[in-house]
Parts: sequence; C-alpha cells; structure tokens
Amino acid sequence: MAFRVGTGGEELWERCKANRVAAIHYGPMLNIDLAKYSENEPKDQWKLLAPSQKSSLRMVAYRMQPDDVIYVKVGPSIVARGRILGPYFFDRRNRIVSSCGLAFQHQVPVHWESFEQPIRIQLGTQQLPTVARLTSEDVERIDAIRVDGEPATTRLSSDSMFGDPVQNRETECKAVAWVTDDYERRGWKVESVEDQCCGYDLRCTRGRSEDHIEVKGVAGDVPAFVITANEVRQAKTDSRFILGVVTAARSKQPEIRWFTGREFVAAYELDPLQFRATPVP
Repeated sequence: MAFRVGTGGEELWERCKANRVAAIHYGPMLNIDLAKYSENEPKDQWKLLAPSQKSSLRMVAYRMQPDDVIYVKVGPSIVARGRILGPYFFDRRNRIVSSCGLAFQHQVPVHWESFEQPIRIQLGTQQLPTVARLTSEDVERIDAIRVDGEPATTRLSSDSMFGDPVQNRETECKAVAWVTDDYERRGWKVESVEDQCCGYDLRCTRGRSEDHIEVKGVAGDVPAFVITANEVRQAKTDSRFILGVVTAARSKQPEIRWFTGREFVAAYELDPLQFRATPVP
C-alpha cells in the first residue's frame, strides 16, 4: 500500500506510522463515513471514482481484516509492514492531512514494523494502485531479499509485542489443526466458526455434548497470548467455553493446555493492550 497524494505526489507514510494507521483519500469520499453505509454506497459518490480508486477504497473499507499483513511502498521500495489491529474507521479529527489540505479520513489501525533497510523490488506488471493484493509468491520474494546477509523479515524493530505477523498467522493455523485433530481422534465432530465472530473458533459436538473451543497458538513454551474482549466475555458467560492453548505449535510435539472459562479467568492476569474511546454524552 502506498500513502501518497496522487501518482508520485507527497508521501504521507511517516504521518501514518506516527498515528499507527493505514489511510487513504479520494475527493468524492471526503467527509463520508463508509461504516454507516453498505458496500458501494452512497452510489452517487462511488460512481465518481476511477476503477482503480474503487478497488483501493474497497480494500481499506471492506476487505482488510484484523491480523492481515500490510506492506508499505514508498517510491520503488518496500519500507515497512504491519499487522492490522481492527476494522475500518472514519477519522473525524483529520489527523492526517497533506500539505495541500487533503484529509486522509478512511483508515484502519495498524501495528507498524519498519525495515532497517528499504527493499527495492518490482511486484507484478505495474505498481500504480494505491492498494494491491499481494500473492504468496510476492511475499516469498520480499522475504527472500537479504539485508546485510539477514532475511529482511527478521530485521524488524525489536520492540514489537506481537512478533512476526506472518509467522503468527502460521502458528495460529497450526494450533487450530492440532486441536481439531485432538478432538476428532476422540470422536467429536468439529466445525470451524472462525469467520463468525462467535468468541470462539471451533464448535465441537459428540452426541448431546457440545464444546465451544477458543484456540490460542504459541510458537514457544510460555503460554502467553493476545485475547480479544469478545473472547474474554465468552469465557465468562458461556458454560460450554473451553480454551485450548497450544505451545510449541509449529513443532512436531506441541503441548495443549485446556481451560474452562472459569479456570482461564482464575489462571490468567489480563493486561489491556488497547482501549475503545467514545465521547462522554
């Protein structure tokens, strides 16, 4: 994704990094909060956008999801990447404004990690769109480029509490696979509900029994992880909730620790990493 005014215009990457967001601007969508509309509404404004602008704005407003990985392009180089922390929002405060007064109001929150050295690379046949979806081959090419003899993806700022976003996703997928296999070997039917925002990942049934499994994958041996407010709420209110914490999830010998909702609340201290702030009436 590029953060610039027009094609080859003023770069706004540093402002996006400082505000921990990815942001985009198109004139016809000024002062329009897309969260209040269904996709492709309001139609009168959308029809004023060029096809490439529509594609880029849809990516930011509707396609980007928490834990997706985003790469930053400045000129011919990839300079950073980040993990998306939440859904689209409209910035009424106009925190990111170009020198010519253009407000980049359409945003998603991102935890950014800057590369120590820019990665000069050509992806695809052209690089004009503000937002372009990368293929797995594109990501592999970026990862293969070495800076001072080390893979570029390992030379990120060391203060990230989230680790490598791509590896985190791999760890989580491995953990879900281990838990699914464990339940299926014990005769349970396992259904993934990860895309339904239920507050848990798997619905497992066996006869009249039903478990709601939230899976947390950890690459190392310490069972510490990030958990959402919705998942904590589920742990406190759902009698069928079970937390499965898989340590050494990417190894051939992982360990699964099981907790009921009540056991989880008693065993873990919850430290807030983010807050939602709303105006006082």
